[in-house]
Amino acid sequence: MPKSTTTGEVAGPFVEVQTKLYIHLPPCFANKPIEGIHEQLNGFLMRYMPQVDGVVLAHSDLKLLQTSGRIMYDSPYCHFWISVKLLVWRPVKGSTLYGTINLQSPDHIGLLLYGTFNASIPSEFIPKDKYVFNPNKSYSGSDSANSDPDSPLMGTSLLNGEWVHKSTDESIGHDGVIEFEVSELVRTNDMLTVTGSLMKVPVMTRRPSMLPKR
Repeated sequence: MPKSTTTGEVAGPFVEVQTKLYIHLPPCFANKPIEGIHEQLNGFLMRYMPQVDGVVLAHSDLKLLQTSGRIMYDSPYCHFWISVKLLVWRPVKGSTLYGTINLQSPDHIGLLLYGTFNASIPSEFIPKDKYVFNPNKSYSGSDSANSDPDSPLMGTSLLNGEWVHKSTDESIGHDGVIEFEVSELVRTNDMLTVTGSLMKVPVMTRRPSMLPKR
């Protein structure tokens, strides 16, 4: 497999990667190869790609590395190499991320990252000396926050109660946003699953206004 080169960090877990791909172009794109290549590249979007070890978000700077392709045996497909730059979401184990709480239960806290990716903090990674699950507590945020479609609190499920600070009984996180450490990354079936932990994260976290810009 050709090596991929990280060209630079865009922000946090987002990186740009320069890589080579071996294209198998269907005969219907014989007269419009660029269109066919873009269609194949679009098929990688929002999927985990082992070659770049992350979820592909966008592609650019397409270059053909051969002046002609190969048609082998009785296959009508044309085979050739290309170079392309990919924008990749590549969280790192041990790094710190921020997520919007969208589900709470005694077993875990469900999070939405960057409005797109899912993450989960299992109860075994929530320090019981700092937090406790209160099955009878419901969120008491302002009406404006709950009605604002841009608020991080929209879509938060508190049907089964919520996790609270043990000493103050206040809701976990700040205004529905929580800081956590990436403890595990599971890569399978074109998907990247993030498991988080609060074991090493201070109780007092930064407010959403201080979150890293996307």
